[in-house]
Amino acid sequence: MYILTPPPSNETTQRITQLEIALASKEQLAQLEARHEEQLAQFDARLQEQLAQLDARVQEQMREVTLQMREMLSQFSPHMCSSHLFQDGDDFED
Repeated sequence: MYILTPPPSNETTQRITQLEIALASKEQLAQLEARHEEQLAQFDARLQEQLAQLDARVQEQMREVTLQMREMLSQFSPHMCSSHLFQDGDDFED
């Protein structure tokens, strides 16, 4: 036993087409958003790595400058090297 249904109206067909297009657009948008999130995560990881490398270089340069300042000050006044400004173990890290 078959039930015969009338063919969909032109309005119904148009609405189905609109919904299919909207669904496809939504899926494409979700794919683009997922790609964008992945790219942002990769970019953030690269920035964090570069920041860590830069921070390490700055810390090393600060140590070198401190040693040079101690050396220069010791030539002028040996007691200045023992001042609280240049204690051994100075650490410029946060």
